[in-house]
Amino acid sequence: MYKIFSLLIVVVFYSISPVYSAGFDCTKAASKIEKMICSDPQLDKLDSDLLSSYKLAKDNLSKQQFEEIKNEQRKWIKFRNQECTTIELCINAYQHRVDILGIYGQWKNFDNKITPLSLYHRFNLRTIFSSYGQRVKYYCETYPFEYFSSEQMKVEDNTLILDNGDDYLTLTIQDDGQIGISNQISQGTYNTSENYVVNIGQEQDIRASETYIDKSPDCESYSQLYGKNQSFEE
Repeated sequence: MYKIFSLLIVVVFYSISPVYSAGFDCTKAASKIEKMICSDPQLDKLDSDLLSSYKLAKDNLSKQQFEEIKNEQRKWIKFRNQECTTIELCINAYQHRVDILGIYGQWKNFDNKITPLSLYHRFNLRTIFSSYGQRVKYYCETYPFEYFSSEQMKVEDNTLILDNGDDYLTLTIQDDGQIGISNQISQGTYNTSENYVVNIGQEQDIRASETYIDKSPDCESYSQLYGKNQSFEE
């Protein structure tokens, strides 16, 4: 009888103990979004995964790159609080950002080779004059993976093909080492095709040598406007 009674005590104790898998202490959850996160096991885990991915990205990025992400994350917190009107919407928002930070968290482990896949992860669109070079004047994102999800990306031989339904962008590694970039906007007649000399930059990204377009302090988040990807605040 004593053993059975002891077992019941243990079961009851763990059933009422707080769960700490979220990126914060659920016993101190005060806001609506915090309570929503703690109420759903999947969302609770995603919040914890997001914090881990964020810390890993911090360890793998340069100080300048991380500061840019950190600034964008502040904007996303406001967006997240508006977007998470349901658990499903909140899960989607978090899952996008976990995937994004997962890529940043691998940057130090990427080979310094220019391949179609490395172009997807690391080609700096702010260093070209094409339509995407112009587009990044208004948006906060920099790399192809931030504009095109993995489902919208494929590789054929030496060509990276990106298609989100509105934009069709290809990056081809040519025999002379240059990158041929072609971009077509599906909803219009815009079509560009240019060749660029590229190199591995000090920030571990792949850059063309033509230009560099800084991020505007009031840049818009493409991911927030069009539902591609999101970010997270420490």
